[in-house]
Amino acid sequence: MLYAFLPKEHVQTQFHTQHAYLAFGIPEVLVVDNGMELDRDLELACLQLGIELQHMPVRKPWFKGSIERWFRTLNTDLIHVTPGTTFSHFLERGDYQSQHHACITLDKLWELLHL
Repeated sequence: MLYAFLPKEHVQTQFHTQHAYLAFGIPEVLVVDNGMELDRDLELACLQLGIELQHMPVRKPWFKGSIERWFRTLNTDLIHVTPGTTFSHFLERGDYQSQHHACITLDKLWELLHL
């Protein structure tokens, strides 16, 4: 959340993007699913920052279709085509040793995500 809030003036020069990355600031509303990692700390942070926290219904991904689609695109077009992928399901992986084929650095991943 901190990265989302902060200005990203470095993006254009660091990643050589054509346009500035203008999205930043504290949101009015934060829409989340019901994952176990979303606990009381997130609720307290949103309360302190004046962010309305909305929980989506369980097992109804169409309520947050745009972010689900972004995750799908990210997985199919970037993550699962990169050497070292862990695949979507362990049966797909078979005997493939992801750790022996991994070749992307965290810095490169940040760049790809921004582009």
